[in-house]
Amino acid sequence: MRPLTERLLRNAGAREGMSILDLGTGAGDVALLAAEIVGPAGRVVGMDRDPDHVTHARSRAADAGFANVTFVQGDINAPPADSPFDIAIGRYVLMYQADPLATVRSVARVVRPGGAIAFHELNMYDGARGDIWPQPPGGGGDASQSMGAGILKGVQNHMGVRLPEVFLAAGLDISDWGFEGASPMGPMTARKEGMARVLEAARKQRRALGQDVSDLEKFEDWWKNAPAYGAVLQPPAVLGWARRR
Repeated sequence: MRPLTERLLRNAGAREGMSILDLGTGAGDVALLAAEIVGPAGRVVGMDRDPDHVTHARSRAADAGFANVTFVQGDINAPPADSPFDIAIGRYVLMYQADPLATVRSVARVVRPGGAIAFHELNMYDGARGDIWPQPPGGGGDASQSMGAGILKGVQNHMGVRLPEVFLAAGLDISDWGFEGASPMGPMTARKEGMARVLEAARKQRRALGQDVSDLEKFEDWWKNAPAYGAVLQPPAVLGWARRR
């Protein structure tokens, strides 16, 4: 997803010397990319509520030799306000918020007037499926159905396509904005760790309900032995940015 995220940052105006806030930084991928763009004269703050993520991201930044990026633990609905940021960005973040509008409003308060708020969000509504090749046991449709309920639960299913509405309601300047529809695709091998977490969560949910998990076990065995050319196409996504008035 790096090319898409870099394009989003640059379209939002990212350049050397800027200050960027990465919301829900996770392993720090977006923060490290932003640190490359802003350079030594710039500043990047990555924020995540999970202390393990923060620790891991700090280690990665240190190993890569970045002195211009820091990571803090906290809720993105209460972002650091010590000094205004030029850009705030989040990737797959709003879709997990109970009130995305409230989140955007909170984030906008720590962005300077004229600065940008940018998000890359999925559309996970039922029927908006991605694709996998080679096809898993039972075919792509069956595999999607077996995992669908676990993925869709607790998610703002239309978050990508809702970005214009949320930006407008948050008072952002939509006379200067940009949106791009995309379906990121990557090698299956790069997603093994994330898929293992998804499958484990789905197993726990089913077992708690006394449901069969054999199809999930079969899918996981197939995934672990997937060929090097295997590829995953994500459901539709939207990358969008707008400016604070």
